[in-house]
Amino acid sequence: MNSTTDADQQEARWWAVALHLSMLSSALVPLAGYVAPVLIWLIKRDEFPEIDRHGRNAVNWMISQLLLGVVAIALFFTIFLMPLAWLLWIALYVAGIAFPILAAIFAKDGRAWRYPASLPIL
Repeated sequence: MNSTTDADQQEARWWAVALHLSMLSSALVPLAGYVAPVLIWLIKRDEFPEIDRHGRNAVNWMISQLLLGVVAIALFFTIFLMPLAWLLWIALYVAGIAFPILAAIFAKDGRAWRYPASLPIL
């Protein structure tokens, strides 16, 4: 009985890792980095309750990243704030790669990591 529980925990961890790393799939297929994690979250959250927390963290980050991207675009239209817009855009690009990797590392260890600078929307 204990081995089944361990196997279930291990499977839940790997689904959580897949959820976070799937956010990087937009590099290959446009918008896949938004669709894939949401699908994993919606499909697996009933089977593995810990996936719900990972999915919420990931979706909160995706929404926050999108809103910050809109702010960066708005800053581009202001001549004096254009350098700030470039810095924000670069920071979002780097964070968009680094944060899912860090979250996947935490998920592999069975912990949920809250993405920095993400709004607690869900």
